[in-house]
Amino acid sequence: MTAAYEESDSAPEAVLFDYSGTLFDDTSVLTPDRLAAQCAARGRQLTLHQAAELVTAVQLTVDSAEGRARRAEADLSPALHRGAWTELARTAPGSDALIADAFYACVTAVRAWRPYPDTGPVLTALRRAGTPVAVVSNTGWDIRGSFAAAGLAGLVSAFVLSCELGTQKPDPAIFLAACDRLGVAPGRALMVGDDPDKDGAAAAVGLAVRILPADRSLGRPRGLASALPLRASRSHRLRFRSR
Repeated sequence: MTAAYEESDSAPEAVLFDYSGTLFDDTSVLTPDRLAAQCAARGRQLTLHQAAELVTAVQLTVDSAEGRARRAEADLSPALHRGAWTELARTAPGSDALIADAFYACVTAVRAWRPYPDTGPVLTALRRAGTPVAVVSNTGWDIRGSFAAAGLAGLVSAFVLSCELGTQKPDPAIFLAACDRLGVAPGRALMVGDDPDKDGAAAAVGLAVRILPADRSLGRPRGLASALPLRASRSHRLRFRSR
């Protein structure tokens, strides 16, 4: 269920959004059925139980302290990203090179990433109000395809991706680059994200910052309207429709 929104009188001149965990769900990209399908496409048959065990093993490996350290700069280029993530996935218990390749195909698949229910309505409200939007993401691949698949590409004025810029949040340069592409001074822009350290760093160069709650899941609104100067439009207030 979604609601329509409109901009309030105190709106910023531009809004910068994080991608993963802010506009698009990051909790259901790697699933047993998707991993099994990618392995099957590579000639390896897995039961869903085997795939589930591998999903758990890979996630524990990449999210371990060592895993986080090894992929700390992986978002600086596509080559670094693929190399770091597939190598980590390969070293997970029960994994190998084929499974690692299938894992990487899962997490970078265009249609595996789904927008939260309020992403479209909020981006639409900003576009109708003439407020330009930039997506500022630490990512190792081109995420534009996921926006296109969801019908949202036309609502984003600029994509500022770490793997294309060669720098990543919390480096102030990435926020300044986004503001420059939108033609707005940092002090007139708002950054919305889910990471207090990486996204919150935008405050150092003058942007207002809104950090979303950590609790999130697919199918539930992300709370984007509450982080922005938006209100339910009068014609739709308290009237929700199926998406």
